[in-house]
Amino acid sequence: MTAQVTYVKNQVKAHTALPFGVKDISVDRQGLKIYDKYRVQDTKQLMNTLGIKDNLSNDIFVKPLENWGVIKGALELIERSKRFGGVVSEDKLVSMISSTPAEAVGLDFDDRIDEIVNAIEDAGNEFHGIGFNPITCKVEIQSKNNDDVDCGLGDLWKFGTNVNLGFNTQEFAQFYLRLVCTNGMTTQENLQVRAMSSKNIGKQYEKFSSSKITAENIRPRVTRLRDARASFAEVRKIAGALKAEDRKVFAPFYDDIVLDYFNRGYDLDKMSAKQQRFVFTDQNLYDVFNLGTNLASHQREKLGPQKVMELNKACSDIFQNGPNLDVKFLDIYKN
Repeated sequence: MTAQVTYVKNQVKAHTALPFGVKDISVDRQGLKIYDKYRVQDTKQLMNTLGIKDNLSNDIFVKPLENWGVIKGALELIERSKRFGGVVSEDKLVSMISSTPAEAVGLDFDDRIDEIVNAIEDAGNEFHGIGFNPITCKVEIQSKNNDDVDCGLGDLWKFGTNVNLGFNTQEFAQFYLRLVCTNGMTTQENLQVRAMSSKNIGKQYEKFSSSKITAENIRPRVTRLRDARASFAEVRKIAGALKAEDRKVFAPFYDDIVLDYFNRGYDLDKMSAKQQRFVFTDQNLYDVFNLGTNLASHQREKLGPQKVMELNKACSDIFQNGPNLDVKFLDIYKN
């Protein structure tokens, strides 16, 4: 664990938080840059921060050299004194941050990391892992409660607390961990996320991790997924996160479903997301969910961090919201 923690601390310190304004943003044919030095990795995130909607952003970058000057001039009139915050590493602007530093400052989460690690031990919980997310520039620390939740058929789950440490922020969330097949991917309980101040982070962890609500929620949710067929929307959340060539390897049933419906006169790709939620497939929802968790656990290097984040979010949504097709219609006139 010590080596893992040290490695993450060093990854954090390879990044710097810095302020900038609209006047510091330039453009070339490859995209946006900050201070003519840091290439923007996520243009959409920056443009959304500036208040520019996706449609306008897309139009701008059809001819960036011609269009950006006009937009920049308008923004400077409106946002002349406003400053924004971003995290840079080497020659790249990696991520935007919600708070703006007064000046460039190297990231250093050492004290907060140590406090959380010590709080995990003091609470009698088990350290599960630590990592640095290169997209969000946050440190993710997970700890497990020692209790198992048996969902039947040899399906064991654990629950625990996930802590995300960012620049001047931290978030706490409950998570579920499925143990079958050494599946190490977690599904986070989005409704339980709490953003808290950087003071007394150890005490915040102890209070948050002591809740047993998560454990009580696992078994009935597993039962609902086991007893349901997946909608096409749910299948698409998992299979659709994969590239076409990866989908053929890991989720070949996706193309079969699309073809089956097309042969019956239904083009699923032309349906709205809402319509897809009420289209049955021949897949069990728990199997689809487990495919997503398995891929995010064991194909991380192949899929990359962005796809893993998409799968994590998709699995969390399925587990948290329950089956799309678990709908009861009230019809007193049905024969």
